[in-house]
Amino acid sequence: MKEAPTGRVTLIFTDVEGSTVLWERAPEAMRQGLILHDELMRRLIGEHDGYEVKTEGDAFMVAFADTTAALRWCCAVQEELLELEWPADLLAQPEAAEVVTADNGPFAGLRVRMGGHVGEPDCRPDPITGRMDYFGPMVNRAARVGAAGHGGQIVLSSAVLDEATVPTDVVTTSMGQHGLKGLVTPEELFQVLPKKVARRSFPPLRTLSIRKSNVEADDRTFVGRAGALEQLATLLDDGA
Repeated sequence: MKEAPTGRVTLIFTDVEGSTVLWERAPEAMRQGLILHDELMRRLIGEHDGYEVKTEGDAFMVAFADTTAALRWCCAVQEELLELEWPADLLAQPEAAEVVTADNGPFAGLRVRMGGHVGEPDCRPDPITGRMDYFGPMVNRAARVGAAGHGGQIVLSSAVLDEATVPTDVVTTSMGQHGLKGLVTPEELFQVLPKKVARRSFPPLRTLSIRKSNVEADDRTFVGRAGALEQLATLLDDGA
């Protein structure tokens, strides 16, 4: 088993878009499709020196010691998903249908969204499984970035792009600054796609709008309540 990375780690979160609907409409085809999906993900994790942290349903959390390897893994997954022999009943569903047009695609089979961030998480082995797990603000940011995209899309933070060596056959596009749910500081996000699928088009990212203001952001939970908090503290000190 590969040793879990610690220190500076790149975390990638993945998820299959539309999986709930696919399970309802074509359960047997979806079952076969997920077997293909899981086998592909794990084979490529091994080939790119990744560490499978855990899975939840069809979602993967994967850790990499090398940022470039993480980027290459994401691209390899998107390319090789196209080559799988998906069940015909799965391809018959709109959420997994083949799409190849002049301005969109190619798509075929399960649409996997991928995204992540790099930083120094709190690293602690799970007391039951013994496998390394990761905690802290860096993990929260990686998860939010991972949830921002759509099926077939790779979205990475600016920190990942700053550290990774981007291969010449990969297209990166800045998506601008985005607010992420529960996080104070916005993040510049990048779409990253191998040239083989660079024609893919997607709806806007699933992020929060950023309010433009010349007022400095307040990172306290009770924004604008400093006076009230001081008064409350005084009352408590007086025995109230």
